[in-house]
Amino acid sequence: MIPTEQILALLETPGIGRKTVQRVLEGAVSAPLFPDGYLEILADLKKTFPRTRLPGKDELLSGMGRAAGILKAAAGLDIRVVGFHDSDYLTTLKTIPDPPVILFVKGDVCCLSDAVAIAVVGTRTPTNYGAGCANAIGRQLASMGVVVVAGLAVGCDTAGHLGCLKGNGKTVAVLAHGLDTVYPAQNVRLAAQIVEAGGCLISEYPVGEPLLKTRLVERDRLQSGLCQGVIVIETDIRGGTMHTVGFCEQQGRLLGCLVPQSDDVIHPQSRGNLLLLGRAGTRPIAGKEDLPGFVQECRTRLSGLPTKNGLDPIQKRLFR
Repeated sequence: MIPTEQILALLETPGIGRKTVQRVLEGAVSAPLFPDGYLEILADLKKTFPRTRLPGKDELLSGMGRAAGILKAAAGLDIRVVGFHDSDYLTTLKTIPDPPVILFVKGDVCCLSDAVAIAVVGTRTPTNYGAGCANAIGRQLASMGVVVVAGLAVGCDTAGHLGCLKGNGKTVAVLAHGLDTVYPAQNVRLAAQIVEAGGCLISEYPVGEPLLKTRLVERDRLQSGLCQGVIVIETDIRGGTMHTVGFCEQQGRLLGCLVPQSDDVIHPQSRGNLLLLGRAGTRPIAGKEDLPGFVQECRTRLSGLPTKNGLDPIQKRLFR
C-alpha cells in the first residue's frame, strides 16, 4: 500500500510519468522506504523497461517537497486527493487498462461508489434537437437513479449536466486541468451547482496544472472508465467524442447512440452517429423508451464488476 503523498512525489519527479508509477504500484508489496526503496524499484524496472529514467535521490526528495505543497494547496481549496491504494479510490477505474494513479476531487466522489454511471457526451455545437435530447436524457437518467458523467464542455456535455440537475440527480464532471480553475469559464456556476447537488468534479491533474490539448484525450478515457455505459448525443466522424467512443470500446463499456432526426441525417453533427449506429453492439437510442433497457444493461454490468478474486494477476496487485 503506497501512500498518496509518495505517489504524488513520484509524479512530481522529472522523467517519471503515470506509466512508470503504475509499474511501481504493480511491483510494490508494501510501501518502500522513501526515497531509497524507490530508487531500487526503479533500477529493477529499468532492466525490463530500458527507457525508465533513474532519478537522483535529491530529485525524489524535491518531488516530495512539491507533493507536500500540492497537498496543502488542494486542502485549502477543499479538494480531496485520492491515491490508487486509498479505500475510496473507484473500483471501476481499477479495471481499465490505463488507470489514473491519483485523483483530485471536489465534492462527493462516493456518489459513484454504488450507483450506475452513464456518460453523456457529444459535440460542442449540437443541433437544437441534439441539445434538447441531451437535456432530456440527463433528466430521465437522474429519475432512474443514474449518475450522469460528462466533461463540462459547452454543448452536449452542458446539456446533459443541466438535465441531470433538473431531475434532482447527481452528476460528475471530469476535467482536463487542475481543479483550482474551471474550463470553460462560462460554466463556473454549473461546476458549483454540480458540487452543491452532491456530485463532484474529478481530475487527475494537480492544482495549478493548465488545460492542454493532449489532456483532453486523456480525460476522455476517464469519462468512459468511470461508467458502465456511454451515450453519444451527436458527433461528426472525427473529434473528441470519438476518442471517448474508442476508450469505451477498449474498456468494454456499453455504447448507446442517439438516432438522428430524419432531416438531420446529412448534418455534420450526425455523421458520426450514423457510423456508430452501423456497428454491431451499438444500442440505438431513438426515444425515452429505449433508456430503461440501456440502464438495465449497465446495472447488470455494475453488479458483475470484478472483485479482487476475479481479476487477473496484474490487476490483483493493483487492487491491493
